[in-house]
Formats: sequence, C-alpha cells, structure tokens
Amino acid sequence: SSSLRSTSAAAASRWQQQQQQRGYGSVVPMRSGLAAASLAAAAAGVTCPPPVLTIAGSDSGGGAGIQADLKTIMANGGFGMSALSALTAQNSTGVQAVHIPPQSFLEQQLDSVFGDLQPLAVKTGMLPDAATVQTVARKLQQYAAAAAARPGSSSGLVPSGSSSRGLVPLVVDPVMISTSGHALAEGSVGDALRQCLIPLATVITPNLAEAQVLLGSDQPIETLGDMKAAAAALHKLGCQAVLIKGGHLAQQQQLLQQQQQSSAAAAIEATDILYDGQRFYYYAAPYIRTDNTHGTGCTLAAAIATALAHGQSPVEAVQSAKDYLTTVLAGSKGLGLGAGPQHPFHHGAGFSRVDPILNPKAPVLLNPSPKAPKTPDGLNPVDLRMYVVTDSGCNKRAGKTLLQAVQGAVAGGATVVQLREKDIDGGDFVREATAVIQVRALLNQS
Repeated sequence: SSSLRSTSAAAASRWQQQQQQRGYGSVVPMRSGLAAASLAAAAAGVTCPPPVLTIAGSDSGGGAGIQADLKTIMANGGFGMSALSALTAQNSTGVQAVHIPPQSFLEQQLDSVFGDLQPLAVKTGMLPDAATVQTVARKLQQYAAAAAARPGSSSGLVPSGSSSRGLVPLVVDPVMISTSGHALAEGSVGDALRQCLIPLATVITPNLAEAQVLLGSDQPIETLGDMKAAAAALHKLGCQAVLIKGGHLAQQQQLLQQQQQSSAAAAIEATDILYDGQRFYYYAAPYIRTDNTHGTGCTLAAAIATALAHGQSPVEAVQSAKDYLTTVLAGSKGLGLGAGPQHPFHHGAGFSRVDPILNPKAPVLLNPSPKAPKTPDGLNPVDLRMYVVTDSGCNKRAGKTLLQAVQGAVAGGATVVQLREKDIDGGDFVREATAVIQVRALLNQS
C-alpha cells in the first residue's frame, strides 16, 4: 500500500540522515540499517518473484510433493502457489494412506489461482488417477484460451518456454511410485498423461522407470544410449523437450562398487539427458553419496519450472535446476531425519540470497546460473567458495590499495571478501568499503 511505502521509505531516509550526521556521507545500508532499508526495498517492489504454481500431492512428512515444491520455488526466487491433487499420510518409512479430493475441488483451487495470481510457470507432480490428469489438462487449456482472448494478451504471460498453444511453461513430472515403492498413481494414469497432458508440456522429467511406463515397454533402460532412445521416443508424444533422469544408473554403479568392495571407489556421475527435438544435451554432475534423496524428482521439476518463470530457456533451466539439486544434496549429507528408507533433504543447504539492498536490480536467484561470470582460469564462482581476508600490511608491501587488492581477489575467483583493516580511520574505511562494494555490484551485473 501507499502508506507502507511512505512509512518504510521515511524510515530508510531517517537512517541515511543519521549516518550523514555522524560524518559518514552517503553510504550503502549494511546490517545496522538493514531493517529499514529492507522495508523500503520491499515496499518499492524492487524484487518481484515470479509466481509458480505446483499441482501435486501433499507429503505430510515434508520431503516430497507440494511441500518440496514450495520450498524449492522459494529457494530459487519464485513465489510458490499450490493446488492439491491428493493428500498422503507419509513419513520417512513410507506412505500410509492416500486421499483424493473431489475433482470439483481441484477445479476450484485452479480457478482461484488463475483467476487472480496468474502463474508464469506450472509444474505437475502426483496426479493419482486419469480423471485428475484430464481435469488438469482441460483447465490449463481453458486458461490459455481465456488469456489469448484478453485484450493485450500478446504482452502478457509469455516467458521463455511458453508453448505455441498459448500455455505458460508447463513442467510435467510423471510421478507414479514413491521412494519406498508405494504406488502413487493408478495404472490408467500413464495413458492419460500420454494423451492429455504431455502434449501440452514444455518439459517432462521422467526417471528411468517412469520413462519405461510411459513408453509401454518391457525393455529396461540401462545405458545412456537407452536414455537417448527413450527421450527421442517420448518427444514424439508432442512435448517441447524430454529430460530423462539418470540418477538410478548412478545408484546402480554405487551398488556395484559396494558389492565389489572396492577400496578406492571411482567417482560416479549422475547424468541426465535432455532432448528438444533437434539436439541431445548431457547434464553430468557428481553423484552425491547420501540416503537423503526423498523428493529429488519433485525438487528438480519445481526448480526447472521456477527457472522457466524467470525467463530461462528449457536448456538453461535444466542446468540451473541440476546445479541447485546437486548443491542442496551435498549440503544435506549430514541430515538425519526419520528412520525409514526415504530420508528428506534440506532445500536451502549451501545457498544465501542475493542482497536486494546492495544490488536491488538483481533477480533473487539462489541456484547457480550457467551464465555466471567466469574467472580467467575458467572457474565458475558459484562452484567454489573462496573466502579472502584483506591485510593492510600485505597490501602496502605489494604497493596496492585496498580496492586494487579486492579487485584482484575477485578476478582470481574470490566469492567472499572480509575487509580486515585495523589501522584505518573510520571515515576512510567507510569510503574504501563503499568503493569495494561497487566491485561486487559490477560482478553481479556482468
């Protein structure tokens, strides 16, 4: 509201005036003024997270489903919204019960969201029966037709990845079986997905078992060659791109190593393959040896949807989502929630938000971006966390100013810089620090 804007803006202005009265001149708000400055930034609308809708089942244990999706969307800088297609009673030991709400209630949820909040991307997860799949497909087409009929619709919700049918980007995760082996969808769901929903999708994200079901094949998918063939075959169903997830192949390699009792286990990569009808894209990342993998499929699909809502292409969105998932899995290796086989992980592990005060125009993205600036050595700053501490003595001996030292550290790949200047005047320090902050601002904008 206008009153909130004026109140918070006034608070920020008063803080700036106080700093100037203390002799600091024009300064960038840091921690001492963060509350007032953050209110001003929020009220001014400098960050606008794109709305992302997830249509999926609820996981009472919080590891997968709607809960995982919403955490992922928020972690990747989106505004999460949800429509419940099913409710499950589950924890780390498995799924104890499933309740399917009436189709009319699912339609009401979707009408509420699309009638007001207008998502920039949609992700589907657990759709427990054919009727639910058909309802979702019919409603999405209805909203697309309504949007196309509105005046000025050509300048509306058309982020990268939108289909030629006018739909917003749609990521379909064909969830069928839980981590513990519990069936989450009836047998007719595969047919409904093939006929109704997959032809509307921007990206579908089956794992190996789900791809086999969608293809109606008894032939297991056991190699990268098999994954390529499956992706090409599924693409013929009408979606824009197919992502075949290869995590289960990596798990099989790990089990083989354990059976062989190898003392020096070779590094294993988890490789996913994307096919967009023209090219195959390989996404390889270190396989994280952890039992905390409950909800990885939901998380990857939700991260892809959020990246599409931010305007990335499907190829870029998959890379962003893959980087995010790998990082949070690695950061969750020590997590030990639950006693069963489907341990959850922490969706915020290893990430910190971009400061909207220092760089208000930067999107609030936590996932590493394939467009992140490279160092002269070709390193991506999001891949390594290099913490540098400045030292006035070292700078003096090297004949460098504080600013020159920080510029050199950043060029060399530093991601965190601590200004440790003990013998400098307070006013001089603030001026030096303000100049240093601009180095970070330029880095974020490049």
